[in-house]
Amino acid sequence: MIEKKTNLNIQSGTNKNLRISNPIYSRTNWNNNTTKDILIQDNSLKENSITGRPLDIPTNQAGIIEQKGNIKFEKNRLSSKDFPSSSFLLTIIGARRTGKTTITESLLLNELKGRFDYIFLYSPTLSGMDSIPNNYKFRDLDTLPKLIEKQQNIVKNNIKITKMIKNNKDGIIGNDNKELEKKYKKSRICCILDDFAGSKSLRHNDILNKIATNGRHICSPDKSKNTEMCFIILSQSITLLDKVIRQNADLILSSRLTSKIDRKLLIEENMVLDSTRSGLQDSFKRYDDITLSKDYSFIAILNWLSNKNSYEKYIRSYTSNAENFTNIKMFGNKDDWKVELPFYNFS
Repeated sequence: MIEKKTNLNIQSGTNKNLRISNPIYSRTNWNNNTTKDILIQDNSLKENSITGRPLDIPTNQAGIIEQKGNIKFEKNRLSSKDFPSSSFLLTIIGARRTGKTTITESLLLNELKGRFDYIFLYSPTLSGMDSIPNNYKFRDLDTLPKLIEKQQNIVKNNIKITKMIKNNKDGIIGNDNKELEKKYKKSRICCILDDFAGSKSLRHNDILNKIATNGRHICSPDKSKNTEMCFIILSQSITLLDKVIRQNADLILSSRLTSKIDRKLLIEENMVLDSTRSGLQDSFKRYDDITLSKDYSFIAILNWLSNKNSYEKYIRSYTSNAENFTNIKMFGNKDDWKVELPFYNFS
């Protein structure tokens, strides 16, 4: 099937006079005296115009966690097969300097490699994530609703094309559907929300709660599978995440939480299969065995699976090697990578 990527221009605060001509999602000029509108361009990009160089990054080997007591985790490292095939919500929890950013980049460059065309970072500090071009980074969530709206418009376009192809089985338009297939628009994107924990931007946020409950349906009507919209939310504490987000996360990754209250909340909400006292103790032990196995080890909980009658089916481990990410560019053209970020404004 021939696919075509669509073109969006998004404006934000890193450089108000910047205009990028090629990226599907890029910044445009905007007036300080008006709202931060997102300007849409109808022209489409040529195929593979901004795919960037291929990533020759070795995937980490499936880890074997040391046996402790009667519990042994073998070959249970999180893999690409552990993610839903359609749009998902992933939360990554861990205190400062526990490796949340590194884990996120590791997933995008290994287990989720090649899945997304473009990745957006929303963060007040815009720190880390050097593998993402700076003009795909935003300090607030102002552009997020418009980004979702544009994605929905792309889905509507693809639905229309699919119906036209279905109705053209008898060759009403030419002898085949190649010309119609060229009108499909490809837009597989991932939004990363970092450093918003504890702020009004993340807690009790209507748009984020809607994303948590209905985000997977943004692109589900597009049967051509040319669109996808996934969200990754990073938080320093599980209690800083709204309950709606916690209960609707398809996957949860957590480092070793120092707060017993946080550990108890994470385990009781996601890991207790047996409601007896011994069942709760077993859940804590499994959590300890993974998160204490080695430095920067995360536990992964696959909540999207419907059949969770044993820990082996939905509990994984995950670690990352930061040395793999030096000078990596996940996507972008030369103009994207020329953009510089301004210093953080503390006022």
